[in-house]
Amino acid sequence: MKIDIKPDVFDTFVDPVCIIGSDLRSVYFNPSFSNLIEESSIAAVKKKPVTDFITLEDFDWERLKLACKAYLDSPIREVIYRTKNHTGKVQLAWRSVKDSNGDYNVLIYFRDVSLEETLSRKYKEELSKKEETIKALDQHLFQVSLIRDVLQRTNTFDDPLVMLRNLYSHLIGILNIDFALYFKQEFKGGPLQLLAQSDNGTIVGRDVRNYSEEIKSKLSKEQHYNEILDNYFWIDFHYKDDSELEKYFVFVKNKEFTYDEQNLLETLSEPLSFSLDNRDLFKKAMTDEMTALYNHRYFKVRLESEIRDHADRKKTLGLLLLDIDHFKKFNDTYGHLTGDKVLKEVASCIKDMCRSTDVPARYGGEEFACILPDIAKDDIMTIAERIRKGIEKTLIQTDEFGVLKVTASIGISHFPKHGDTIKGLISSADSALYEAKRAGRNNCKIKN
Repeated sequence: MKIDIKPDVFDTFVDPVCIIGSDLRSVYFNPSFSNLIEESSIAAVKKKPVTDFITLEDFDWERLKLACKAYLDSPIREVIYRTKNHTGKVQLAWRSVKDSNGDYNVLIYFRDVSLEETLSRKYKEELSKKEETIKALDQHLFQVSLIRDVLQRTNTFDDPLVMLRNLYSHLIGILNIDFALYFKQEFKGGPLQLLAQSDNGTIVGRDVRNYSEEIKSKLSKEQHYNEILDNYFWIDFHYKDDSELEKYFVFVKNKEFTYDEQNLLETLSEPLSFSLDNRDLFKKAMTDEMTALYNHRYFKVRLESEIRDHADRKKTLGLLLLDIDHFKKFNDTYGHLTGDKVLKEVASCIKDMCRSTDVPARYGGEEFACILPDIAKDDIMTIAERIRKGIEKTLIQTDEFGVLKVTASIGISHFPKHGDTIKGLISSADSALYEAKRAGRNNCKIKN
């Protein structure tokens, strides 16, 4: 049955969408709806009423049948839903849409708010415990701003060590700290790593990197780091990783910490520890379930943040938009399960070909995006080509169809030349992607 709007416009939506007829069977549903009801088979979903796959609490399905006879729509409302293995909460709205015969169907739009509520509740519980601290911080706008920056940075990097290295490099200049160290456990904790150091980060005339070798040697003799650093001033922070192993981070100064510096570090330690302990929860909130890359929502938030940061620092930011060539035809030929495998393999290749500081994301459907922070203009095309060639060489093993191969087209833009807003950068990269397809696909194009 044809719909007067093209349903495939919803294929790239992060939120679930389905269109049903008067028998409550699906006329169309996007991949996100398939994930919501935990059913990947198109045939299975279209065979039965939607009510067989999802239950909505206090929801009048009969009203949807009326919407198939005359135009009706609904306000947005929140309802509890239940599927085969999951219960949660969605924001829901629906409206009548006409097919090519002039008959009405019903388009239903869902927005899963369960995970957002869980994160919100955890933050509210944590912040309520610190009401006294927050009141004090309200008098120190600088500290409030810095805490917000810390929490944002803990959500920015997959690897906590990468996050902390960037965070500590940022804090060292503000707090006049000479250097920061990292190691596992209090004794025999190697490998000890220098996280960051100030421009003048020396001890008794020696470079901190050399001094860290002495610390490593003393740690191997089971000396606690407070004995090793007994001639200096230090503040430590630690947390347990997923394997319950203590990890230590130590700020070191040649002179005594001021009251404000000590108070700031102690204030930061608890929300930072909370964020690290719950990073798996954060990761789920910002990760695409199928490909394990960042999701579309996080990509937009991160791109906006990076644009602001690069504008402040007057640095170049790259953006890649990537589309798998002829993916719809590929899906039609080999089926959606094989298509899903292709998406996972391509996503894995993109992640492998990127730098550790890059931000690869699933943009939607067969489209991917990658943010390239702090990059020289000439290096953007180098990384794009590396990704394109990596995908071209990827062999996708399948039981039913043997070895399959795919290619991809990539559009490139960069800040600030091609735009200083999300819309401008994405539009420029999308235009370049169109040029790459028009030039025969399996190539990279950059906006002039």
